[in-house]
Amino acid sequence: MSTPAAETVLLYPGDDPGSVAVLAENIRDGSRQLTLLSDGVGDARSSLHAAWKGEDADAADREIDTVVTICAALIERVNTAATAVDTHHADLVRIRAAIAQLREQWTTVRSALESLLLQELFAPSWRTPVTAPSATAPPINIGGFTMLSAAEAAQQRQAKIDSYEQDLTDLQTTWQGLVDEQETSAATCRAALDNAASGGWTYIVGTGIARAELGTALGLDALLFDDRERARVAALTIPGQGWDELSPQEQAFYRGLAASEFSTPLVLGSTSMIPDLWSDLDPLAQQALIHDQSSMIGNLDGIPADARDQANRITLDTFLSDARSDVLAAGASLPGSDVNPHGAGQAEQIESALRAAGYSDEQIKAVRGAMEVQYQLDTRIPSRATLPGALPVELLIFDPEAYGGKGRAAISIGDVATAENVAMLVPGMTSEVPGYMDSQTGDALNLYERSSLFSDSTAVVAYVGYDAPGIDLGVTGQDKSDAGGKVVAADISGLHAMTEAPDGRLTVIAHSYGSTTTATAFADNGASADNLVLIGSPGAGRADTAAEITGVPAGHVFVGSASSDPVTTIVQQAQDPNQAGLTGLKAGWHFGSEVGGRGPNSNIAVGVVGAVGGMVVADKAQDYIQPYLGVDPAGAQFGGVRIHTETQNDSLYEFGNHSEYYRPGSESLSNLAQITVGGYGNVGVAEARPEDGVHYEGNDPEADHTPPTPK
Repeated sequence: MSTPAAETVLLYPGDDPGSVAVLAENIRDGSRQLTLLSDGVGDARSSLHAAWKGEDADAADREIDTVVTICAALIERVNTAATAVDTHHADLVRIRAAIAQLREQWTTVRSALESLLLQELFAPSWRTPVTAPSATAPPINIGGFTMLSAAEAAQQRQAKIDSYEQDLTDLQTTWQGLVDEQETSAATCRAALDNAASGGWTYIVGTGIARAELGTALGLDALLFDDRERARVAALTIPGQGWDELSPQEQAFYRGLAASEFSTPLVLGSTSMIPDLWSDLDPLAQQALIHDQSSMIGNLDGIPADARDQANRITLDTFLSDARSDVLAAGASLPGSDVNPHGAGQAEQIESALRAAGYSDEQIKAVRGAMEVQYQLDTRIPSRATLPGALPVELLIFDPEAYGGKGRAAISIGDVATAENVAMLVPGMTSEVPGYMDSQTGDALNLYERSSLFSDSTAVVAYVGYDAPGIDLGVTGQDKSDAGGKVVAADISGLHAMTEAPDGRLTVIAHSYGSTTTATAFADNGASADNLVLIGSPGAGRADTAAEITGVPAGHVFVGSASSDPVTTIVQQAQDPNQAGLTGLKAGWHFGSEVGGRGPNSNIAVGVVGAVGGMVVADKAQDYIQPYLGVDPAGAQFGGVRIHTETQNDSLYEFGNHSEYYRPGSESLSNLAQITVGGYGNVGVAEARPEDGVHYEGNDPEADHTPPTPK
């Protein structure tokens, strides 16, 4: 079976005719100005002849004569330039009209060819090979109509395919001839302009004064005469599409340009030079990098947000396209981007399909994470009815295979480049892209909507980017937060590089174990922001006081710790050897009683067993685990600004309270939004916990604060 000619776009070559027409008019205006000058000098000369006699008058007359002669020569040269540009303009109009017709013919022929190729592709497998029909074979006649055999039909179809392919080749040849005509016209025009503007026109009076070159004076360098320059402009106005309009040879040219001009920071491992190198790079060389090295560009600090978004979406589409092809080849299928992969039963279905394709556990997690990201971008965020219709949504980080398939991703709701207020949300334990991106995006949507009530220039980044601990012993110590702090600090730096608003504000809001990690990012790894908010924190990591967070202005380290959040209370007390046993006893009694309450009259007995068990576990934890996540940031000794984040449910053992900070309509969310937009005077400030040591001691004045009902 034949294959069609390579997919081609018949480009319009050279300059836009409208721009050439404007330049011609500008040149003619220059001619008119010179004519007025010459006429004015001539009139002055007549007046001088009548009123001034003698040698000085004769000398002045000679100078005036020189000026008039120069003006006449200049007018002739300028008129020649205008004529050349007019001729080139007419050529461009004619050539463009001819190419417009070629493009229509190309579309018609291409459509017909594709239709035939589809027929050929889905022809019955038993079809006989295409051979010439026997001269003696009798034709098949049905009802007076001669029917073709399968071989004859295939032969006719192949003949049409060959004819259409030849038509496409002929159209390309005709188009190339028109392009050559444009180049010839451009060369002729350029030569005429060079001749008209050659050399300097010098008018010497006494010491001599050199005037500017005519070409510069008239702006003749405005003509481009370069097909690639036209495509470059297209890439500036239609990002991502200019690249597809280039021929393979032109794409190869820009790939080489990108390789030669953008290799230094990658070789040296230095990212500080990337912003300047990228901005100086030709836009189509940028497109070469975005298309050919999308996974690198999409996650490279110093690259602008729109370029990272485009690159990451290319990586996402390619990654999932490959997975879908593998699954389809195995006889299974994956749900589309309109289905939440974290929804009921979906994870099991996806895992089953990927296992059929031979995927490992890590690969399955990576694909699930990529599907969850795509679902957020394609379905969840666009379907949020309360969001503006044209709201930019950007994929700023995407690496589905990081951390053994846990992945890295960051989705911005709003344009981080132009927003005056940018917030980055850092999650806590068990946060990995598959299974958690949906929740993180929901929190970001809630904060964006609330912040938008106070400001019309906000972007919120749903970030899942460091290797967070799961439900294991890793969550009791700071190994994960120390390692994660370096990653979070680097990603905050990358976000800084993407923001362009002159007086922009960056707020980092970190939840749960994410607060431990992020406080360390600021205390030990040089992170900086206008505001840092630690919510639901089990401990402030390597920052013993707010003053040690030097990357944030004084008074802008905020803390949200609900008195009913067990992570900010029970977990804090469990880190204190003097409180651990009693804390375990209380927790064991509570949960033991709940379990015991399922059987008649057994709640007290089971509660006692639970209490003893809890006390023993807590004591042994001190001996073998020695849990320590840092000081209580809600305590007075830390020195942060505590804000109201109380929940409607005041049960100390309700673990759902730990996830209430972004609840829509809540006082907590409103305070977070006000901090994000800089409305500090509207933030509800709470009293710090009066602690003698560094951990929570069971006395919280916030327990007396009744939050307003969410609305």
